[in-house]
Order: sequence, then structure tokens, then C-alpha cells
Amino acid sequence: MNRKRLRFGIISDSYYIEEWQKNCLEKMIGIKNVDARLLILINSKKMDQKFKSTSISDLIKNVSILQSDTSTTVNQEHQFTTGELEKIREEKLDFLLNFSSSSFGEEIIDLPKYGVWVFQYSSDLYRYFDDIYNDDAITFAMLLKLSQENKRILLKEGCFSTIKESFKSNQELITTAISSWPALVCRDILNNNADYINNASKSLLNQRVPKPNMIQMGKFHLRLLNNKYKKIMSKLFSYEYWNIGIVPKPIYEFLHNPEANIDWIVQKKDLYYADPFAYYDESGLQILMEELDYRVVKGFISAVNIKADVMIFDRAMMKFPCHMSYPFILKHNNEIYCIPETSEAREASIYSLDKKNQEWNKVKTILEDFDAVDSTIVKYENTWWLFCTKSFSTVQSHNNELHIYYSSDLFGEWKPHSLNPVKVDIRSSRPAGTPFIHEGVLYRPAQDCSKTYGGRIALNRIKNLTITQFEEEVVRYIEPMKNSIYPDGVHTISNAGGITIIDGKRTDYNFLHFFRKLYKYKPVSSEKVKSAKFIKERESNKKWRLES
Repeated sequence: MNRKRLRFGIISDSYYIEEWQKNCLEKMIGIKNVDARLLILINSKKMDQKFKSTSISDLIKNVSILQSDTSTTVNQEHQFTTGELEKIREEKLDFLLNFSSSSFGEEIIDLPKYGVWVFQYSSDLYRYFDDIYNDDAITFAMLLKLSQENKRILLKEGCFSTIKESFKSNQELITTAISSWPALVCRDILNNNADYINNASKSLLNQRVPKPNMIQMGKFHLRLLNNKYKKIMSKLFSYEYWNIGIVPKPIYEFLHNPEANIDWIVQKKDLYYADPFAYYDESGLQILMEELDYRVVKGFISAVNIKADVMIFDRAMMKFPCHMSYPFILKHNNEIYCIPETSEAREASIYSLDKKNQEWNKVKTILEDFDAVDSTIVKYENTWWLFCTKSFSTVQSHNNELHIYYSSDLFGEWKPHSLNPVKVDIRSSRPAGTPFIHEGVLYRPAQDCSKTYGGRIALNRIKNLTITQFEEEVVRYIEPMKNSIYPDGVHTISNAGGITIIDGKRTDYNFLHFFRKLYKYKPVSSEKVKSAKFIKERESNKKWRLES
């Protein structure tokens, strides 16, 4: 049987396109069985070349070109002639991707099989202006399919933390992320996994973005300056301290009552313990956690044993050349396993506990050549599921780009979910602790980093989880405990029997922190050289792997 092929067209105001649009097209035509067949130029202006980077005709060879310079309707919609519509129909396109600033009437919307795709806003200068002007913590982006009655069907969406001090950086963040979305929809269509493309229940009204006036532009630039000042002051004079604590109630009770009385294990000032996970053995409660060495800004895994109110610390029980954090604990067949976060090594591996000598030994690398952040594993409906985010896709991907892998056997072959990334949302993507089942429903804790890193925890209820589908919704937020000594953040919650382990953040502002931060710029220590060498080796030899 012949494999399905996709033929698409591009609508543009110019032969020349921006860098992110070039990347978008390259990702699409890089997919086997996806071909660009037609370029529709809308009132194109050759002088646009100096503002753009690449010619579409140079990027895509032998593409047919249709010049359309007709007038607009009273609704400011571009109107195609009968002849132009016939030429578009002759190409037998599956979809049209709109890079132009024009909107269109209903005569072209249903012409391609899968419609006309547009990004949230037109390609004018003022895209994402309002998010900074209104001091919004988050910025939304969408890829939409035009539909009848001035509505748009949602194809892909993302939620990002607004970069408030730089309009250019905020715009680059969004355009970098959305450049992959049309290719992802193409992949889903080819894999027969794009039912959402006709999902009228996820339709939105068409919204126009008005250009700001001179007074608004003045206020906008003042806000940018103020935000830059705040960021500089924070970098120079603030430090974040994390600690972990114990809450005497099971994790599922946070669904009904997110308030908690936390018993912090220690209360030293210069402390960084975070990402706690725990289990019980004959020695009592064992907590594994990230400890950060401020001198080299690199984490390692430490532990604390608690029995009869006595705490015994085991520092650096797991320490690799790369940064380590999030020592996720998993019990299976009466064995204890740990999956520490080692994204710098581009892998996720399972370590087993040797109970005789209390050492951790690597038993399985489950993800290779993948920058997995905070890998979290749960068995649900006879399938093992791994949730993680991914570093280095975009500036914020480690906090907002959720990926899922699955396997029938914990130590078997792990496969990527067909919708990866299944979600892009700074408010509820990055794993934040132990998934749990309550009254037959699976819940997944996730970080909300929209206002600050580790701002709060979102408890997601899994509505649909199969190898081809995924849907979840936030049902509860766990806020930082404002009456505690760590009132400024919380980003990991885990269960151990009938108790819950949690962390908390305190942000300390002090003029003396400036001198403390200068310490980082002293001659590089031998340990930091070792870490830098490790990163260099990782990039030059992707087959190299950490050994336990």
C-alpha cells in the first residue's frame, strides 16, 4: 500500500521570510512524504528583502508561484479571483500555511483537504506587545486552522513565561517554539493521529491585534526599562535557598486541602536541599535529595536517614561529573530504584540499591541521546509511563515541553509517545514529584514556573493516557507556605507511606550577596574544570555514557 503524501502551499507577503519561518519550512520539507507545491504571493513587496533572511524560492526548488494582487473586501479580507481559486484547486493541496498578514474569506478556507493554517497573530511588528505592556506573567501562542463563521480550530498551543525585560527575546522565544508546530501536525496526519484537526469543540473566535499608539509605546518602553532594572538587581543582590520538610499526611489529601504544617529538617541559612524523594527500610525513613554546591553551581545527590527524631546525613552519596538532581524513587518487586536527573549526560538511567552496602548501581539506561529533565515513572493500566521535559529545544523547554515514553516492561524497550511533545505549558508541564492514584484516577504533580522558577505545584488529573492520546487538567495548586520560613516557592512533592515530603524556597536579598557572587568569577577550580571537560566530551562524543 502506498504511504500517504502531503502537498502544501505557502501564503506570503514576500519572497523573503524571517529566520523562524525558514526553520518552519525546513522542518516540514524534511519529513518524508511532505512536499511544498505552491507559493501564493499576496501584494508582495520586493523591498522587504532587507528585513528578511531567506528567499522561499531558493529554499524550495521548483515550487509553483501564484501572484495575487487583487483588492480586499469590506471586512479587510483578501479576495481571490475565480481563476486564482481554480489554480489553487488544481494543485490538490492538503493544506495552506499562511505567513502573510492578510485574512481570508470562506472561499479558500475549505479548498485544501486540511484547510488553511495560521499562527495566532499576523506577522506584524506588534505581535506579543500586549503581554509585556500588561505585565502578564504568561504568553500564549497557537497554530490554528481557519473555519467557517470567523472561527479557528486549535491545532497546537503553548504557554510560555513572558520575558518581560526584552521584547525581542520574548518574540524569539515564541517563534522558535512555534516553528516546529506545522511539522508536528504533518507528522500526526501521516501517522493517522490528527483527529483534533476537525475538532470544532476547540474553536476560537478570530481576534485582530490593534497597533499601539504613541503613548502606549512610550509606556511600553518605560516598562521594559523597569523590568530590566529589576532583573539586574535580582541577579546582583538575591540568592535562593531551598530546604525540605515533612508533612504528616498522605499526598492525596493535598487534593482536598493544600495547606500543610511543614517540619523542616534543618534551618541553616546557607542551605540548598531540594527535590526530595523517600522510602522506608529497616533503618527508618530514607530521604534522597539534591544538594547544590554554590562554588561550582553543580548539584549532587545526598541523603538523610531519620529514625526516632535522629537525623544522619550522607552527603554526596551519588556524585557524577555532570549536574545531578531530582532523585526519583521507584519501588518494584520489593526492590528500590532511583532515576536521578542527569540531562547533561543526555540520558535517563535506573539505579538499583544494593541493600548490603547501601550503594547505587546502574542497571538500565532507558533514554539515550535525549536531554530528559526530571524523569518520573509510574505504572498505570499495565503500562509503564515516563514523564519528563526536554532541555535545549528552546530557552524554556526544560520547564514547559512535556514528553512521554512508555514500555510494557520497566527494563524493556521504551518508546516515545506519538504526540511528543504532548504539551507545551510553563504552568503545568515539568514533573514535580510522585504521581499517585486516588479513587481510581491518576494524578501527576507538575511545576508552575510561569512567575518564577518553582513558583508552585499544579496537581494534574490525567483524563486520557494511551500510546496515541494524552489529556490532563489542573485540579489543584499547592502554593508556597507563606507562614513558613520558605515562603517563596515549592516545586517537588513526594509520598512515603502515610507522609509527604516537600520542599520550599526562600529568596534572600542582601547587598553582601554581590560580593558572594563575585566568588564565582575567581580562577576556575579543578572541580569546575572537570565538569567543563565532561560537558565538552559529551558534545564531541554522544555515545559516551556515565557509569555508576
